[in-house]
Amino acid sequence: MTRHDAARMDELAAEVANEPSEYSPVLRRGLRVLRSTVKDDRLSTSALLPDRIRYASAKEREKAFSKHYGHFCAYYKSSCFTSVMLTRLAISTVGYFDENFYPAYVEDVDYGLRLRLLGFQERNVLYGKFAHRSSYNIRLSNKVELPDALWYRRVRSLSANDAYAMMKWNRPRACCGGYKEPYDGMVP
Repeated sequence: MTRHDAARMDELAAEVANEPSEYSPVLRRGLRVLRSTVKDDRLSTSALLPDRIRYASAKEREKAFSKHYGHFCAYYKSSCFTSVMLTRLAISTVGYFDENFYPAYVEDVDYGLRLRLLGFQERNVLYGKFAHRSSYNIRLSNKVELPDALWYRRVRSLSANDAYAMMKWNRPRACCGGYKEPYDGMVP
């Protein structure tokens, strides 16, 4: 955990515990918001993100975590997810990786965009080393059995992730241009 994250997580947990609130349009329609707690195994996309931030304008959300780091990348000079550590605060507020990007790839770019929407900083350091060759970590792994590797190549060639990225961000491979918010701010 980075400096000041524990105190911020405690503040957010207390705020979320006191919700529902007037900020929640879902509750005004009489629907229940799915949140996960220690005693509850329901779906949680961002258990410590209070409604006042969740439903704020994009400009207000960008300030919410601007003093906190969301992820750390090793031995890299720019944005990356090849060798990354996510903070607990980031996971608790941004949520998990989007499993609709299946079987692999693009989910990291999507997560980075979602981190930026909440204003998280990233920290890239030139310590350590890793090797990364585009898409080779799954295709050429010695531990992947041949039938699985063949299946993956077929599924990957369909590029279903590209279509989903277009739908979610209106940009190819979730990389450039497009919407500023997922689904242009509309829940699908």
